[in-house]
Amino acid sequence: VEAFFERHAPLFTWSRPKGGCTGFAKFNSKKMSIEAFADILLNEAGVMILPGSVYDWPGNYFRISYGRQELAETLSRVSQVIQTHRANI
Repeated sequence: VEAFFERHAPLFTWSRPKGGCTGFAKFNSKKMSIEAFADILLNEAGVMILPGSVYDWPGNYFRISYGRQELAETLSRVSQVIQTHRANI
């Protein structure tokens, strides 16, 4: 997870949680909302992230869970979507 966020800085802001296997990251796009990005991820890559608005959390934050076995494959698919939509993000 750390390598993913480092590779995609400054698009995301993330702090390693002190415990647990979920956290919130910030999507720093000036062109796209986190809700729009979440829709693209779901429709194009089959990856589901939950925007902070689901939790009444303001801003472009999203929940990420990193306790899953397929995490590396999932992050790879997210990276592909980012590359495909780079001009619009």
